[in-house]
Amino acid sequence: DLHTAYRRQRQMCIRDRNGYTALNTTQVASASGTCQGLYWYTSLYDRNAIMVNDGKILKMDALDGGWDDITGAVSFATGGIDTYTKLLLHCDGADGIKTFTDVSVSLHSTTAYNHVQVDTAQYKFGGASALFDGTDDYITVDDSTDWDFAEGNYTIDAWIRFNTLPANGQHENIISQYEDANNFFYTSVYNNAGNYWLMNFVRDTGVYTVQFSSSNLALVAGTWYHVAFLRGSNTARLFLNGTQVGSETVTTTYPDYAGSLYVGTLDGTNYQFNGWMDEIRISKGIARWTSNFTPPLQRGMAITCNKILRHSLAMF
Repeated sequence: DLHTAYRRQRQMCIRDRNGYTALNTTQVASASGTCQGLYWYTSLYDRNAIMVNDGKILKMDALDGGWDDITGAVSFATGGIDTYTKLLLHCDGADGIKTFTDVSVSLHSTTAYNHVQVDTAQYKFGGASALFDGTDDYITVDDSTDWDFAEGNYTIDAWIRFNTLPANGQHENIISQYEDANNFFYTSVYNNAGNYWLMNFVRDTGVYTVQFSSSNLALVAGTWYHVAFLRGSNTARLFLNGTQVGSETVTTTYPDYAGSLYVGTLDGTNYQFNGWMDEIRISKGIARWTSNFTPPLQRGMAITCNKILRHSLAMF
């Protein structure tokens, strides 16, 4: 229920910062101390307790002790689920289930194929991740304008953990969109004679218009890595654990493919991923990082008034 979801987050605050009000799963330090519960910060020094009831966020009125409805005033948090987030798979749930729910603003439907499943043995956040067997497992999402990046900014990022790294000359795909053999894009890890590369390739009517790879990376199985593929202001960048490992000027207009989005494979047959993925995200209209950064240390949480009733203020 709503209150149980909030009790699970022992260090969570609502605060006003830089013009928006956001839920935050980290502690908030102020002159009056560190927030350890749910509070509404109207300034650095002033706060009001809040509660959740019947799908609404209520703030205690310091003057009369009543509760004011502030649901409509809550907006997305930077680093949580904002309007740029077009796909976000937490890969949570009971061990062995084959349901992967998109919690982004787009609420895309997903389809799990073959043996891909939620696995509670390995995870980065949330107690579970998606397990791919490296043979025929993958997830698809229907075609959408959300994957039509054109000349704009975008970010594709995820946490990945290899069970087995790709063999020499082979790829393991993270996210791709595939129309046919002449039209697709993919993001993958490639083995070049024992050196591993992050790769971001775009193929348009039989021609590779973007062929972009990282420097040599020393990857090992059994370790979680944060990977990010993005473009901002015509500069494409690759990041591993928050460190930029490649950049290139890319002015190409990405095609609007008529094909499904794939997770864990190029096209359902090739470049099969062998291992686990968590926090799989696509953001459109933003390059989330343009220099080295600290990868997310925990899942963000964010809500909007138009999502309150649908998701009952669920933890994202």
